[in-house]
Amino acid sequence: MYYLGKVPCRIRSFSRPCNNRNGRSSPVCWKRPDDGWVCLNTDGVVSSSTGFGYVGGVFRAHDGSWILGFNKAIGVTQPLQSELWVIFTGLQIDRDNDFERLVIQSDSLEAIQRLNASSAATDVHALVHAIDRLWNAG
Repeated sequence: MYYLGKVPCRIRSFSRPCNNRNGRSSPVCWKRPDDGWVCLNTDGVVSSSTGFGYVGGVFRAHDGSWILGFNKAIGVTQPLQSELWVIFTGLQIDRDNDFERLVIQSDSLEAIQRLNASSAATDVHALVHAIDRLWNAG
């Protein structure tokens, strides 16, 4: 799981695999944010046969309780694009709900690396630019 954080500070790191209930290591798990923070878990998926993509996310309070969720079809796309679309959509919802402290969890290392890069404003992906503008406007 990889992280992007928001005001008052930015969390810019990724977690190590978690141990599940039977003691086995799992590469993806939910990590509880600090008290007072809202966590947005995101995922995008693209059909290997049709190229059609879907995105979805869930906002949770620091104790894991559900706040709201969303999903949408995004048409024919690539996997990186779907991961960026879900983050962009989540940030639009964040703006509408005015969560003061938001951490975003994504399973896409490439998306988070692009967004955390100092060159995000000049990245070749238009969605990286849009996310960077939306993120820094908050």
